Amino acid sequence: MSDVATDLNLTECERHRLRYNALVKKRDPFLSDWKEIAKYVDPRRELMDVDFEQGETVGKYIYDISPIIYSNELVNGFQGNIVTPSILWFDLKFTNPELRDIPEAQQWLEDWVRYLYRVFENTKFYNAIHEYIKDCIHFATSTITVEDDIGKQCINYRTRHPMETVIAENRQGDVDTAYRKYKLSATAAFKAWGEKLSDKIRNAARNSSTMYDEFEFIFGAFPNSNHDSTKDGVQFKKFKLITFEAESKGPDEEPLEVSGDSDLPDIVWRFDKNSNEWYGRGLFHDGLRLIKSLNAKGKDLGKASHLAVSPAWYAPESHRGRLRVTPDTFNYYTKYAEEKIESIHKDIKYPVGLDRVQDERHQLRELLMVDYFLTLHEVAKDVKTATHAVELKGEQSIMLGTSVGRFESEGLDPLLNRTFRIEYEAGRGPEVPEVLHDYGGDTIQIDYIGPLSQQQRRLFKSRGIMHSLNALYGVMGMYPPAADKVDFDFVTEEILEGYGMPQKGIRGDEEVYKIRAAKAQRAEEERKIMLTKELADAFPKLAKKVESGSVIEQAQQAASGGVGG
Repeated sequence: MSDVATDLNLTECERHRLRYNALVKKRDPFLSDWKEIAKYVDPRRELMDVDFEQGETVGKYIYDISPIIYSNELVNGFQGNIVTPSILWFDLKFTNPELRDIPEAQQWLEDWVRYLYRVFENTKFYNAIHEYIKDCIHFATSTITVEDDIGKQCINYRTRHPMETVIAENRQGDVDTAYRKYKLSATAAFKAWGEKLSDKIRNAARNSSTMYDEFEFIFGAFPNSNHDSTKDGVQFKKFKLITFEAESKGPDEEPLEVSGDSDLPDIVWRFDKNSNEWYGRGLFHDGLRLIKSLNAKGKDLGKASHLAVSPAWYAPESHRGRLRVTPDTFNYYTKYAEEKIESIHKDIKYPVGLDRVQDERHQLRELLMVDYFLTLHEVAKDVKTATHAVELKGEQSIMLGTSVGRFESEGLDPLLNRTFRIEYEAGRGPEVPEVLHDYGGDTIQIDYIGPLSQQQRRLFKSRGIMHSLNALYGVMGMYPPAADKVDFDFVTEEILEGYGMPQKGIRGDEEVYKIRAAKAQRAEEERKIMLTKELADAFPKLAKKVESGSVIEQAQQAASGGVGG
């Protein structure tokens, strides 16, 4: 959705309000599932209504907490195996092989990797990425904002509430339009835009009793119809950005802010999606009916257990007002058969209901692949060897291949690229060496090296190579020239990268060539020395006397370390 639809009789802000409202209608069909998922699995996101009050009670409808437990295990396992501050989870490398052989270029790239790790550690990145992953696993669509705070000289990362953002795709299926409605206090808005605000907000900001009242604003980012990469200026950037009040200020209204950017500030990740829909569908959409069933049974079993310990009673009329059913009390009677007290509920099928609950919990764990993210000991408790356990875990990673790949390509790639670009353009990162000025852009690629990414790489990349080499080894025993069909340099590099070897630990082709040339030269020198010694040893056995100054005499002297050696 680009900035091409125009209505001459409407202000720019009014046109964008209409666009926002149109996109809200596109999102509305997904809200019913979102609300139910939040209701039973993610109560912190339960307040999806526009007019909710901060501090409202949530989680009032939850009677079985197991879906929340499984959710936390999945979210923490997903993040802990892909992107977490406790591990090295990404690396950068040049796509151009020539650059890998240039020490200055390689050192610059390594400096940038270390710099980006410091950026993430010194900002709220890891807090935001946790919410980002959690929202997408639950609702299958999540948004994180990446903005430069010029005043603080750092990047702000903030995960948006699912209700804030509406999106649109381009023909390639990529999100290229995002509008976001959010709230700001009157005083915060006045600090940002001052006299550009409506009278209503300005007056509220100047009044001590209303300065913290919140007002709604809309931010939009979409393709710029005036984009021109050959020209400087924000008006020619790839995306146009606009901010305005959600409530119209009248016929002469102007936007609060208009700017441009090279990429979308709001990065949207969909866990999985249909090709004819803009919003995602994920595991909790698939398991929603099961989750609701568990919750209903939890409520019923709660009632059953309550009745089991505090049942309703049959009692004779003669005991009215004198019946005691509290612990350690006595009810006296003269004729038991006529005056006995007994429970109304005598045959509560609690174990039967509990068995069904356990079965449904097991189904939900299987759906959410919770066991994959448990410790290796638990995964391998029935496996004989650790090697077999690792193989088993690798096999299980196939099931997450699509989801992890989409997270890396749609969720992390734009985030890392935008972080790199902001820091680079702000001049806060390592300076570019002169040697790189001769190479064009787009020469750097992101390589994810977290545990889950490495397992999948080993499974899909390295394991096939290793199996092929094992099979070839048997053939080479019968036909040694078969080894000539393999480019062992290429295969070795693929194996090293597949097992997570840092790029710095892999020598470039030029360096390998020099090492091999030096080895070959030493081997040739040693061969000549051995040959000379063999000739020298053979010379004394000759019948003819060695002539003075001959080649043979020089060889003898060289072999024995004499003059001329």
